Amino acid sequence: MVKQKQSKSSKLVKYRGRFAPSPTGALHFGSLIAAIASYLEAKTNQGKWFLRIDNADYFREQDNASDLIKRALELHGFEWDGNTHYQSNSQDLYNQKKQQLIDNNYIFRCNCSRKSLKNNLIGLNGVIYEGTCRTKNIKEDSSIRVLTEPLKVKFNDEVQGYQECQIDEDIGDFIIWRRDNIISYHLATVIDDNELGITNIVRGYDLLNSTFCQLYLQNLLNYVNPIYGHIPIATDINDLKLSKQFGATEISNKLVTQNLFNGLCALRQEPPSSLASDSLSNMWSWATDNWNREKLVMVKSVKALN
Repeated sequence: MVKQKQSKSSKLVKYRGRFAPSPTGALHFGSLIAAIASYLEAKTNQGKWFLRIDNADYFREQDNASDLIKRALELHGFEWDGNTHYQSNSQDLYNQKKQQLIDNNYIFRCNCSRKSLKNNLIGLNGVIYEGTCRTKNIKEDSSIRVLTEPLKVKFNDEVQGYQECQIDEDIGDFIIWRRDNIISYHLATVIDDNELGITNIVRGYDLLNSTFCQLYLQNLLNYVNPIYGHIPIATDINDLKLSKQFGATEISNKLVTQNLFNGLCALRQEPPSSLASDSLSNMWSWATDNWNREKLVMVKSVKALN
């Protein structure tokens, strides 16, 4: 059984949160509410808040997207601690941790194609891999999967409540290194969160099932598990998640107080209407004084307001 493994002195560890956008386009409303929620959680817990650009997958990175995201955050009044962190600077560490997993026989190489897996059962994170290549001796031109044992992975989500899965049956042996030599999202975020000493992760509900994979990897690498809180995702009028993949539009940097007001409304914080045309400093002062995560408990999606 894999449970959240937190430091024995966790009460003494100062809150360390982060916002980690992928530079696949400019900041949109769905990302903005994730930034607002993670920022206010950090501030109301007298903690630090870091900005990390998740650009490990350089094939998906768009020109100037990182700068556009940073500029939008600055204009909206976000203040992060220290320098901006970039996953592209972690390649040596990624390779080191990959080798650690290899040395401990936690992984295996796989040359299965997507086509060959199309008839597999669908689990929490897509197709469930059934161990086809576990005993094969594959050397090159392959992805790398982690061996999942028959274990329950459990955690208490601060927004969505108690969560558990049987990882070998509900997810299966998931990829940690792609065939094109790109580290997986799961492994990259686990390594970088540990390097930053992140204690609390606030992000969208769409990533809740990813947490099972990340907790599993954290335990293999002997990392302390952060505390997770998955806020509702923003959806359009057709109930589709707002994302760059589906054409979510860039937020306007000329409407910063209106954007933040709409974000607080989407997060069910009920700001007074006068705040929409107030100053940026007053906006953040009100938001910090009145932030209430409890208003989001068990809410999985909210309608975008711009």
